[in-house]
Amino acid sequence: MLYRRWLSVGLLSWSLVGCGADPVARQNAPPVQDAPPVHTPIRGTPQAPPPPDGQPQGAPPSNGMPPQPVNPPLGTAPMDGGADISGQMTGGSYTAVSDRPQGALQTGQAASIVLSDFGFGQSGGALSFNHPAGINSDGERLFLADRGNNRILIWNTLPDSNQAPDVVLGQPDMQSNLAGDGLDGLNWPSVVMSDGVRLFVADTNNNRVLVWETMPTQNGQAADYAITDQKLDWPWGMWTDGTRLVVSSTRQGMVLMWNTIPRGAQTPDVVLTAGGKFGTPRTITSNGKFLMIGDHNARDEASANGQGAFVWNQFPTSDTPYDFVLTDPIDGHAAWLQGAINDQGTLVALGATVHVWNQPPTAATTRPDVTLATKLTGGDGADVALAGGKVYVSLYNGGRVLIYDAIPTTGDAQPIAALGSDAVDMNPMQPAYLLNNPQPYTDGKHLVVVSDFDRTMHVYTSIPDQSHATPDVVYRLPEATWDGELYDGTLLLAGHALYVWKQLPLKGEAPDVAIRRTADLEFTDVRGIAYDGTYTYVSDTNRDRVMVYDGIPNEASTAVAMLPVIRPTRLSSDGEYVVAASTEGGNGGFVTVWRTADVLTNPQGQVVGNSPQIRMNLPQHALVANGALWIGDTGFYRVQMWQSIASALAGNAPDVVLGAPAVDVIPVAPVNGQDTLYWPATLAYDGSFLWVGEFKFSHRLLRFDVQ
Repeated sequence: MLYRRWLSVGLLSWSLVGCGADPVARQNAPPVQDAPPVHTPIRGTPQAPPPPDGQPQGAPPSNGMPPQPVNPPLGTAPMDGGADISGQMTGGSYTAVSDRPQGALQTGQAASIVLSDFGFGQSGGALSFNHPAGINSDGERLFLADRGNNRILIWNTLPDSNQAPDVVLGQPDMQSNLAGDGLDGLNWPSVVMSDGVRLFVADTNNNRVLVWETMPTQNGQAADYAITDQKLDWPWGMWTDGTRLVVSSTRQGMVLMWNTIPRGAQTPDVVLTAGGKFGTPRTITSNGKFLMIGDHNARDEASANGQGAFVWNQFPTSDTPYDFVLTDPIDGHAAWLQGAINDQGTLVALGATVHVWNQPPTAATTRPDVTLATKLTGGDGADVALAGGKVYVSLYNGGRVLIYDAIPTTGDAQPIAALGSDAVDMNPMQPAYLLNNPQPYTDGKHLVVVSDFDRTMHVYTSIPDQSHATPDVVYRLPEATWDGELYDGTLLLAGHALYVWKQLPLKGEAPDVAIRRTADLEFTDVRGIAYDGTYTYVSDTNRDRVMVYDGIPNEASTAVAMLPVIRPTRLSSDGEYVVAASTEGGNGGFVTVWRTADVLTNPQGQVVGNSPQIRMNLPQHALVANGALWIGDTGFYRVQMWQSIASALAGNAPDVVLGAPAVDVIPVAPVNGQDTLYWPATLAYDGSFLWVGEFKFSHRLLRFDVQ
């Protein structure tokens, strides 16, 4: 395991741009990931929820502009009454906690169970994909980068049904998924390609490209060597024709090009910068003549929300300017375009859906010849492969690979099958009860888990004591909720609306309250909420303040206090203190603390931030419980804890750190282990169990038990 020990070293600064970020490391700070992008823009108007796969999407407006974001209705109930929301009982069962442990958490301890996953180090099987990403073929075989399972899957013949792969790389067998950094290991691989002889894998979190000089035929077969370079940093995209190699260095904001395949560490021949317009370049589409680089944080004004693809009509041989930026032709806010080009020059690319250009576009205004009428859940890392006349579409957020029997020629083309799912229109994560961005809430007797991305809520009527436990109740929410609170049987969820259950919904009951606004606040994009029985605190992120209301607010309520704080996100209160995380607050982020007794008379809080003894990077959640402070240190892959808030405010080092072996150690990379963390973000603590929800590129919910 790779760690870095630190004492008094420089700070880390991250500046968010749109949905992602550009990290800037100073002095001896460890390498860090691109800021965890949220699934809808942090700034600006929230996006409308996408229709499920297979359902028609709205036609673009006649003015050519992308569809405008809207808030879905809350249902037929009065706005200040119960919304048209109810849960469904699953009929599942699980082992529940019978004896609650007493004691304290220890630095570096292992988690006891994991929810929203199949188990520690378990993939779920050969056809259970965890955010499938890059897909490629050499015309005979099919290759898939199964990102979250840290593996490459190989089908020795081109599949036309949901058939199991023949070979797995990065793991000893089809059931395992632990990350590794040896030549036989992988950590979050993004792309796999072959020139028909060799196999190339962009091993993203290990900052390298692995090369097999002959086609691997055995499970777990080690690569022959790794390509590295000091500029090769978090490679998301890759392309090769067997002679040239092009790799994106996503964290460095550049694309590296070698005129011949390097062996080991070798300086690239060309470093492509797009004239400084790259933000975090991701995927690469090319046929050796045309080059398209997808970017999540493009700095060209033609990109929408930073999403765009830089295009060179002629393959560059030096750092030449790009010709234009291409965005999704029907939804400029959709993920950047990524695809494949066949020998006839047909480009098939995925954004909001599949688009087909009979020849690569030569300008930003070149419309596709075919656009499918169905919305597809692609997202960060989706890809397309063309082989044997078929089209394979990897749905990163859809948990499966769609198979089309030919390149679509009409908008109503339908897939013939899916890899990873028995139904082409079913995301297999849902029946497996896996959630993206799990947010836990607990009172020590029950557990509620909410996903903003999936717009789903799981309710456990008891505390589970086994991994991969099936929830008792499942809710499908009408919109994203970013934060919540469970206090004395009352459940609050907030995002684009405020939902309140006055009693915990253990049998699928509808909320008692559903409002979109108070007298002085629109619930357009609320990122944090807390309730302590006296006050409700609401993050008004875009106005740099926390609103304080007496009791639970209604549409007529006016705040009794406003607490100034830079871009507050998730909140927490234990009745004595209220704390706010400022994920984007600058200088790596920080946490602000107020005494609840002072919020009406002294709105200025005290800050816990980066100092000689405290290091944090994009803290997404600060939790206060019985005077102790917990911080989900997302960008440094750990959770920090101080036994007293006073100690944290004094700048002292944390008393306990989870995800690292010592309090002065910062992991170099996120790892999906039992005693390591992968972008920990959300926290819940009941005195016996600490629940930690991982964010964006992992969907685990881990439980740590006091000892």
